[in-house]
Amino acid sequence: MTLSRSWYSNVNVAASDTSTAPLAAKSLVWGFKNQLVTSAPSGGGAWSVVSSNDGTGGFGNNDDNDRWTTSFDSTKIVRAAAGVNHSWIVLKSPVALGPYYLCLDFVGAADNLLSASFSKNTYTGGTATAAPTSTNSITMAGATVTFFDNTANPHKMQTTMDANGNFWFMISKNGTGFFYSLWGIQTLVETRAGDSWPVFSFNAANGSSRGAGEITNTQIIFNSGGAAAAGGGVGGRGFGGAATVQSVPIYSSMTVSGTAAYFQDVVTTSNAADSTYDGLPAFVVTTTASNMGIRGRIPDVYQISDGAAVGSSHPNSTSQEHVVVGNLLIPFTAVGAPSL
Repeated sequence: MTLSRSWYSNVNVAASDTSTAPLAAKSLVWGFKNQLVTSAPSGGGAWSVVSSNDGTGGFGNNDDNDRWTTSFDSTKIVRAAAGVNHSWIVLKSPVALGPYYLCLDFVGAADNLLSASFSKNTYTGGTATAAPTSTNSITMAGATVTFFDNTANPHKMQTTMDANGNFWFMISKNGTGFFYSLWGIQTLVETRAGDSWPVFSFNAANGSSRGAGEITNTQIIFNSGGAAAAGGGVGGRGFGGAATVQSVPIYSSMTVSGTAAYFQDVVTTSNAADSTYDGLPAFVVTTTASNMGIRGRIPDVYQISDGAAVGSSHPNSTSQEHVVVGNLLIPFTAVGAPSL
């Protein structure tokens, strides 16, 4: 499973302040932005800030002003319910990726909730109390996502990115044995020529240990369409930018039975010949009648069986190319495995 491109990774980046649960939440939300922008992995295609609101009345649309600042300031990261002054930010990918736009909106009833959406179109109309919107945007995994366990513990951030800005972002904590959340925006490969939006978003959140619940209770198979799917989702707004959201579940090339891939459930031990675990390419398949079929493949991502330990590196720690996240192999080239 040789990587098809270069990936650059940050491993075990500590949240800025985890002395209290609210500060841990603010640190991780700010850290999400920071890991894509100022502290993006060296060699990766860093994103940039185009719009922001600091939650205290200072906001602006498409003025390239980072009001969350490049150093963590908890007063700039404010969580509140919709309609109340709160923090949001819009990031822009490198032109090589689209560009695409990612909006992080720290809105919800609890500090461990975050709303995220992405679009091929510019976001406009943001105010002190409402995040901006974009034509044909897709909300990642529903209105809000529980992105960590809301505790005052030392949480870590893991980021991997290619030169164009395709990224995976993960949150973990020592002693748990799993990742709390996984976020990603990836351009597909082996796509159809007529698909003008060959990009998918991925989010998964979790509240339990290894097993069927490791990446939500449906493992990696989500029927998103923009609606919540047990805390996780995969989606794109049509493949031609259409107004109607299409269902975009991920399937492998193996038989799928119920909510879990047959391969994941049955193959639980390594190969006797070389002690390795097989991985299967991850394809995005639409089930919408008018666009049914394979839309492309997620680059350098594979499904892996339940036998491989979450957080372990592949093929090994000295020549690392992937890390196990739930039932996925995610490209991850940092020296050392994520701290779980």
